[in-house]
Amino acid sequence: MKVLEIYYDRLDCDKYLYPEGIQTPAAFAAFLERNAGRFIPMQYYSNEHCIFPYYIEEDIKTKYLNVSLIKNFEACDVTVLPREAYNERLAAAVAATCVQCVNDMGRGCDECDCGNDVSGRMTLDGTCWGFQRKHI
Repeated sequence: MKVLEIYYDRLDCDKYLYPEGIQTPAAFAAFLERNAGRFIPMQYYSNEHCIFPYYIEEDIKTKYLNVSLIKNFEACDVTVLPREAYNERLAAAVAATCVQCVNDMGRGCDECDCGNDVSGRMTLDGTCWGFQRKHI
């Protein structure tokens, strides 16, 4: 799914749905010009319980953006899933990845040495920030 990646500075960004009737970055640029000096309501995907490029359908929130503070933006691809499907895929990634990690305590990532919130560490493809492969 194509969304807007909007940057507030060099590193800080969020993934937003296009406003109604807008489907391209060029059309969004024109929208910003028409709304210069205003706050605009934008819906974005929260990354509180997930990691890019995977998002949870039910975790859409609204922010009011000050158009003048937007540094840059671009289109990007994300995968959006219902929470249940996201959690199922995350559980499968945990089962496949954590058993190979030195931080695994034998009970899965819910109780590993690298923390308790696996949704903030692991993507659905099994990439984990705390992963260190066991030496066999």
